[in-house]
Amino acid sequence: MGCVGAPSPSLQLPTPPDPTPLGAVSLRLQAAIDQVPRVDTEQLRDAYRDYMALAEPGCPPLSDPPGAWLAECTTADGVLFSGYATEEINGDLSGSDWQLSGSAVVDRRGEATLQLEGVAGLGSARLIGIDVAFQYGYGWFQEVADHDGGWLMQPISVGLYVQSSRVAIPEGPRELYVEGLLDGLAGELDQAVEFVGMQISGEGWPGASCVGAPVGMARVQLPEGGWVVLDFGDGWTPRCDSCAAATLDGIFLGEVCADFSAWLDWEETPWGRPR
Repeated sequence: MGCVGAPSPSLQLPTPPDPTPLGAVSLRLQAAIDQVPRVDTEQLRDAYRDYMALAEPGCPPLSDPPGAWLAECTTADGVLFSGYATEEINGDLSGSDWQLSGSAVVDRRGEATLQLEGVAGLGSARLIGIDVAFQYGYGWFQEVADHDGGWLMQPISVGLYVQSSRVAIPEGPRELYVEGLLDGLAGELDQAVEFVGMQISGEGWPGASCVGAPVGMARVQLPEGGWVVLDFGDGWTPRCDSCAAATLDGIFLGEVCADFSAWLDWEETPWGRPR
């Protein structure tokens, strides 16, 4: 007679499910990587100016500083302006060529709506033979319309700073730096992907520790709330293979690899072309 509770030799116990499937982590990481150059604040600037062109004297009432408004009004043509916003051009405070901040909704007679909640901007400079451009967005920016509004048509939240650098010669070597997070790519908020000091250098970039592969870290938020940490190495101990060691609460889970080619697939800047 066998021991009570011992499984039969022919009985196959089910394998416990993997609580952290790295395949899903890899897919969400790749979606965030591909999304980074699509988050173009020039599109937000152009959309905002298109909506502000629908304003009329006194709706919304502009205040000091120039480009700022605070209102709850509807124009004679039925365009609703609600909330507050400030557009800053060549601002001394932000150091940006352009910046938009506020919490506002502009509704074009129910045909199209622009919503902004946060701050976004862009800028550029030339530093010792290097052309530098940067864009940032922190908050929620969305347009609902019947045309292709790019990333503004996606229900995502951003907290992202991206800086491109290029040697100022035709087809010069380039580098991209990414810091911050994207949330909502999986269809739900609170399932974010965060980039921490991620940097990738192209062929010929001076002093590059890797070519075509990133250094830095990323974190992928799990549905239950934990974060998988992905370590791509640093400038002192680079991996140079676009793969990362994945850990959860310090426990090694395996390797995750990704395609970062979109981060170097540009000429003057990563933005300014259809995506």
